[in-house]
This record gives sequence, C-alpha cells and structure tokens, in this order.
Amino acid sequence: MKKAILITAILSAQLLANSGICRAQRNGNDGPFIYGELGGGWGNFGSYHCAITGIFAKDNMISIGYTYNVRKTPELPSDFKSAYWSFGGADPDPQQRLSMFALMYGKVFYTRSPNVRFVARGGLSAGNAFYSSDFTSAAVITTTGLFGDNHTSNYSWTDQQKPVIGLLLNPSVELPISRIFGFSLGLYANINPVASAFTFDANIILGKLRNKKIAKK
Repeated sequence: MKKAILITAILSAQLLANSGICRAQRNGNDGPFIYGELGGGWGNFGSYHCAITGIFAKDNMISIGYTYNVRKTPELPSDFKSAYWSFGGADPDPQQRLSMFALMYGKVFYTRSPNVRFVARGGLSAGNAFYSSDFTSAAVITTTGLFGDNHTSNYSWTDQQKPVIGLLLNPSVELPISRIFGFSLGLYANINPVASAFTFDANIILGKLRNKKIAKK
C-alpha cells in the first residue's frame, strides 16, 4: 500500500510539473510582481497614460492609473479659422479632452516563453470631459502688432466641463524582455456617455516583471 501511495504521488507530481501552473513557475511567472506602465496611443483620440500594476496569486492583475485623451472637437465648423497672433502664431483649434483616473482588474495568460504573456483586463474610469460647443459666427477683428497683424477667430464658442464615468476594456500582450524592463501592446477602450475613446496603445513597462527563468530539467 505504501509503495502504491508513493508511486501515485510521484506520478501526480510529474503530471503537475507538466501543467500550466508549473510551466508558469519554471518561466519565472509565479509572482507577485509590481511595475509601472507609461505610454500612449492613437485612434479616434490621441492617448497618454500611466499606471501602477500588480500581479498576484500567479494570474490576477490590478491596475490603478490615469489616462488623458485629446482630439480636435468634432463640432468644429468646416470654415473655422483660429486666431492668429503675430508674436505667438495661431491658437490651437478647440479640443475635446478626457482626463480620467482608472481602476482595472484582469487575468494574465502565460505562454511557454517567459518573455510573452497575454492580459485581459477591464474596469471603471472617472474624471472630467472638456469640450467646446455652441459655435457661432463672429466678426474677425484685425489689429496691428509689433511683428505684424493679429486676427481673432471667425467663430466664438463655449468651453464646457462635465464629470464622467466610463467602462474600460484593455486587452494586451506584454513582452517582459528582462526581469525589470519590457513593452506592452494593446487596445484601450474608454466607453462613456460623453465621448468614447478607442485607441491602439504601446507602453514601456518597468519594475518587477518576472523572476529569473528556471531552466527545465
């Protein structure tokens, strides 16, 4: 009986050694890990964001971050002309911006390589939306400055601010090329009632990303 139990234990250990959990451990993915993310992207908005991320219990992930999205306001009239100042040049066009903090939870899916893992995470965002509206034709006023003529815009408008809560989706692939440095590529969706943002993002990840790989025996 004792021999049977011993043989069963050895076989079970061998099966477990070949499982995904032990494979993750061999590849240095047994955590916990804490690291920072910094990057940006492009889509229907320009995107800039940063986050602090933790991986615990092997495949659970929590991220706390901040995202800033910006684009030219969609309501901008086709014949809009910015104000121009002889000393400073043209004013930027009115913009639509999202300034939001984010909290996300997700799962990590490891591969056979310690340098590649997939992440599926989502959560909530909260912050403010800034946008311009009520564009009205206006007379252009021209004045003479020290370096030439100054012109006001041919439109007037109202700048507004509104609190907003959104739903976040952020699938990505992380490439921890070393234990402390790597990259990530993914899609970032901030779905909210004011102006949803959809971008393709690239980030630098820096911190404790994985352990030293344990060679297979």
